[in-house]
Amino acid sequence: MDMRDALIEVKEFSNDINELDESLIGLLRTTTITVNVAKSIQSGKKFYNILDNLNK
Repeated sequence: MDMRDALIEVKEFSNDINELDESLIGLLRTTTITVNVAKSIQSGKKFYNILDNLNK
């Protein structure tokens, strides 16, 4: 499921505009958390690669 599909699904199942706004905010928060975790993992891998190179 991509972002467009998620937004369409949220729109279809929300009757109230406030519910839609809250759902979109929740979706954005979840996406932000996912991106931040992925970046943290990449940074950690880079850090350990640099550390391994320094220890050699």
